[in-house]
Amino acid sequence: MLSQLSLKRKLLLFALVPVLVLSLLGCVRLFELLHNYRLANQSYHAVEVGRRLADLIYELQQERGLSAAYIACDGKCFADSLQVQQQRVSAQITALQNSPHLLQLPEQLSPTAQHLLQTKLEALRLGKQALENNRRELLSRDESDALNFYSDFNYELLLGIANLQSLSSNVQQARAYADLAALLRIQELAVRERGLINGMLLKRQFDTDSYEQLLALITEQDQSIDLFRASAIAEHKQRLQTMLQDNKSRALNNVREQLRQQDAITRQAHKFSSQLGYGGLLHEFKNFLLRGESRYQQGFYSKLESLEQILNKLSSNRVLSNTQQQAIAQIEDKLNEYRHKMQLIASMQSRGAKVKEIDSLVQISDEQMLDALKALTQPKPPVTPEVWWQLASERIRQMDAIADSISDDILNLSNAQRAQSLRLIALYLLSAAVTIGLLLFLGRALSHNLLRRIYAIANNMRLMTKDPNLDLDIKVEGKDDWPTWPRLWDKCLMKGKNPINS
Repeated sequence: MLSQLSLKRKLLLFALVPVLVLSLLGCVRLFELLHNYRLANQSYHAVEVGRRLADLIYELQQERGLSAAYIACDGKCFADSLQVQQQRVSAQITALQNSPHLLQLPEQLSPTAQHLLQTKLEALRLGKQALENNRRELLSRDESDALNFYSDFNYELLLGIANLQSLSSNVQQARAYADLAALLRIQELAVRERGLINGMLLKRQFDTDSYEQLLALITEQDQSIDLFRASAIAEHKQRLQTMLQDNKSRALNNVREQLRQQDAITRQAHKFSSQLGYGGLLHEFKNFLLRGESRYQQGFYSKLESLEQILNKLSSNRVLSNTQQQAIAQIEDKLNEYRHKMQLIASMQSRGAKVKEIDSLVQISDEQMLDALKALTQPKPPVTPEVWWQLASERIRQMDAIADSISDDILNLSNAQRAQSLRLIALYLLSAAVTIGLLLFLGRALSHNLLRRIYAIANNMRLMTKDPNLDLDIKVEGKDDWPTWPRLWDKCLMKGKNPINS
């Protein structure tokens, strides 16, 4: 079959083999570049979805705070603000569900990832329905259940952002996703702290149980911040550090410290009360009055010493209000009165006085001391609820601004990845076109040159057959091996030799 082909076609067939190999390798490389572009495009849509999720988390946190305030005042305040915020959250959820980026994202995913995305979308739809139900039953439900719903909903959204992280093939982008999820977790804890302290400030009585919850929240928040400092990108870490060192953060920490001091005051006051009543100082006082046994007298002085130690600790507290300082002074006066009455009881019993006679002389009213103890557990708030709300909300807005900046960083990385993929594809296609063009041009030029020389030799041979004297003038071109043959032939003819034998 090959013997039937012309020389020109054989040369073209020979040149076709390396061209096909080169084209095959080029297609493999082009497929790889297109795959990288598809991943970059997938990452771009995922980043946009992540931005909407972060915005929704912030708006839900705002609704949670307003709901807590609305419940605290039994629906008599914040109704209009809460309604506006609820409409904003509903609009955010609808915008997320109808987002073109979310609609295009499944086209870029594997079947497994598509199934996971559909599961999350269904959870979002059900969550929206549950949110509407929670809003309708806000005042009728238990407060903790109503508010915990928002925390659970936000947790699911945070998981969605964590799942988007797995779609990124860029290491720097994956780290930025991790920073975003960690910061949003800190922000969620700050929102819960804002609501809890706001409820404590609205109460007249200091609640040590609420402070225990607050302490757990602050501890978890500090641990999350330490983890962020240890693992976050340096630029993101610096943004958070700047926020933690500003005046608003110092004012917030001051409120925390005053609440901690008041918790210590309240606990000492409760401890004082427990050692005062049944089984305490007053119990020992009455028993000694009625029975006159020395063990009750010893018990009285032992309890008195313990109570004085508690008062000393209370007096050393730096955040005592004027009312609380006066209360401690009143309690000290009352303890001194009990000490004096105990000495009077001992003196009269030694003289053989009757219990009824002694009792009429040692009557003490405890009402003033009980009111003083109550004053210790009803401190003046370190700030008003309105000031605290503004202070904590400003810090949450700062965190949201940092989260937006991290989202912008992720988007910039995604856009850079897409642009780089497009540049590489364009550069590769241009290189491939130039290479193929050069191959075609050089191949055509070389084959034409080779064929022209072969045809020239054939023509000269034909002329030799027509001229038996071999009186020929053979023209040669070029400096390669082909002109060597006619030059040799011409030289032999000029010397009268047989070219074949030469």
